[in-house]
Amino acid sequence: MLVRTRIISCVPTIRNWLNPAGRSYRGAIGIDDPIRGTAAVEILPSRHPLFKIGRWARAVAPRVRIH
Repeated sequence: MLVRTRIISCVPTIRNWLNPAGRSYRGAIGIDDPIRGTAAVEILPSRHPLFKIGRWARAVAPRVRIH
């Protein structure tokens, strides 16, 4: 499945991801790693019957710009 991030949230829980490894329920964000957060994504090509092209879904996504 391929998705396009449309909206990304940077909420206070991001502080937990900046803790040293092992102190958060998610892996720590390292130096030079992209910040990630809850995102609204648009579904692009997908072979899964529940995820149709053009539908929106929720995901945890990195904040990066692809040119």
